[in-house]
Amino acid sequence: MTWQEFITKIESGLFGERFSDIELANKIGIRRETIYYLREGKSIKPQAATIRQIENTFNIKIINDKSGVTFNQIKLPELEQPKDLLYPVYNQMSMLKVRAEEYLPSLSFCSVESFWLNIITISYGNLIKSGDKILIDPKREIYNHDLVIVKLITGSEMIRKIYNLDPNRIMLYIEDCSENPLIIDKNEIEIMYRIIRIFKPI
Repeated sequence: MTWQEFITKIESGLFGERFSDIELANKIGIRRETIYYLREGKSIKPQAATIRQIENTFNIKIINDKSGVTFNQIKLPELEQPKDLLYPVYNQMSMLKVRAEEYLPSLSFCSVESFWLNIITISYGNLIKSGDKILIDPKREIYNHDLVIVKLITGSEMIRKIYNLDPNRIMLYIEDCSENPLIIDKNEIEIMYRIIRIFKPI
C-alpha cells in the first residue's frame, strides 16, 4: 500500500484506536502538516526520523520498498516481575550512571545498560506512583511527547513528558495539565532518560 493508504488506515483504527490528524500527530510527536500531506498524497514518503517515530509509537517495523509500504508488528513480551528480566534495580537517581554490563536483557529492543528504577518520592499523575518501578534504557532516543525521568542540576527530580521548543530549550509537561509546564534550557539537565516500561506491584 502507499503511505497515503497507510496513514488513512492508521487514522481509521488499524492499531485499535481512531485518530484525527492532530491526534495522530501528537501521539507520534510530529507536525500535523506531515500527517496531512501524507494522507492527502501530497508527500510520497516521510523522512527516516518520522518513520522511526511511527515505528516506536505503534511497536512495528516498517518495510518501504518498490512494492509499497508494509509492516510487521513487534510482539512485546508481557512483563510480570522485574526479577525475571535480569535487570538491576536502583533506588536513587544518583545511581543512574552506573553501568550494568553483567546483566543480560531479555527484551530484544533494550540495550545491555537497561535497568529498573524504584519510584519513591516522585510521581506522574495516576500513571506512575510511589512503589512502582520504571524500566530505563539509556541508549534509547528521546522524541517529542515521550515520557521521561529527569534530574536537573539543581537536584530536582521529576517525571514529565518532553517537547523540544528549539535547539536549546525544552518544555516538560504533564499531559492532564494538572501542573504548569516547565520551560528550561537543556544545559540545566543533569540526567534525562526515556521511560520504556512501567511495573506496578500487585
